[in-house]
Amino acid sequence: MEAKRNGLKLFGAAMFLGAICCIAQNAQAFDSHHHHHHSGGVVGIGFGVGSSSEWVPGHYEVQMESVLVMSAHYEKQFVAPTYKTVLLSDGTEMQVKVSEGYWTKIFVPAQYESREVQVWIPGYYVETGRPSVRIGLGFRF
Repeated sequence: MEAKRNGLKLFGAAMFLGAICCIAQNAQAFDSHHHHHHSGGVVGIGFGVGSSSEWVPGHYEVQMESVLVMSAHYEKQFVAPTYKTVLLSDGTEMQVKVSEGYWTKIFVPAQYESREVQVWIPGYYVETGRPSVRIGLGFRF
């Protein structure tokens, strides 16, 4: 109800300014952007109807960001020799080396962590969906 009342007030104001402009210009017709010149001066009126928007000021937001902790790389790793237990003919057990130990390279993938970071969000306009009436009146002498 309040929005309807405000809309009627704006419409009434636009009509009032339009009437003033017509009177000031000897009752000549005008459009949405009309200018009239009087001995070196300019009188202008403009109006428009559209949807309104609101300014959302810049602010910080906390966001999750994936951060590289360690790059992917290769590491040298020692592979231990392998042994096998064998049973001797006299019934005793003995460890026998099956393969020698050796060095090899293994690939270690990159490691990431999720961290909270503050990010600056610049200000922007948001359409509100409410109707908007814009009225302008200017004089230049």
